[in-house]
Amino acid sequence: MKLLVLLGRSGQPGQACQLFDEMLEEGLDPTAELYTALVAACCKSNLIDKAFTILEQMKSLPLCQPDVYTYSILIKACVDACRFELVESLYEEMAERLIIPNTVTQNIVLSGYGKAGKYEDMEKVLSRMLESTTSKPDVWTMNTIISLFGNEGQIEMMER
Repeated sequence: MKLLVLLGRSGQPGQACQLFDEMLEEGLDPTAELYTALVAACCKSNLIDKAFTILEQMKSLPLCQPDVYTYSILIKACVDACRFELVESLYEEMAERLIIPNTVTQNIVLSGYGKAGKYEDMEKVLSRMLESTTSKPDVWTMNTIISLFGNEGQIEMMER
């Protein structure tokens, strides 16, 4: 698994996919962690569609179901690529699967919406966090809000 992660971090998703396929051919039982590492390798190189294909493969295997980390990696890639419609569909899918986004995931989305000037969507994420029992706002959340609204001169929105 470490080699898959290293290939992904070094921008070699093709090699990571090839290694993964060879591992399967040799009879290694795939795990959710291996699939998540492969998703991360694709996302690191902005191969979002390929990452979604891998997600679909995961969902078809009972012992390799995606978890909050898998979804967080995909969400970050979608935010970085400004593909916000995919972010919302991932949130919906997580809810259907009873997977709760953590504070880190919420902060990634909050920051992405803010940088894109999508302040209403940003407020929705913050509202979800304030209502949540598991992904409460933290120091990063507040720093993000202060920075984004402050830099845009949106003091009134920041104070809300």
